[in-house]
Amino acid sequence: MNTSLYGTDYSIYLALARLADDYGNVIASQRRIADASRYAVRTVRRVIQRLEKLGLLRVFHRLGGGKGGQNRYKLVVAQKNADALPNASAQHQRVAPLVNQKGNGLWAV
Repeated sequence: MNTSLYGTDYSIYLALARLADDYGNVIASQRRIADASRYAVRTVRRVIQRLEKLGLLRVFHRLGGGKGGQNRYKLVVAQKNADALPNASAQHQRVAPLVNQKGNGLWAV
C-alpha cells in the first residue's frame, strides 16, 4: 500500500506529530488540531478518517464524549521505516498508558 502523503493530509499529519508525546500519542480536540494545522475542523475530520484508513493513525474515541471532548490518537510508524528514525528502539514502539485529565482512562477503540 502506498502511504505517501501530500498537501493537506501531510500538513495535518505533521501537526499531529508536533502535538504527540515521545510515544506517538496525541490527546487533543479536533479544534486544537485544526488550530495547530491552520485548517478547518471539518477538513481535520476528513483527513483523520483518511489517515486511519491508510493505517497511519489509530483513533481511540473518548467514551461518553461529545462536543468539546478529546480523542486520543496514536501515530503509527511502519516497522520497516522505524529503524531509519533517530533513536528508534523497542521502547519507543510501546504505547504509554494514558490517563485523561480527570485521572481516569476513558478511551475506547
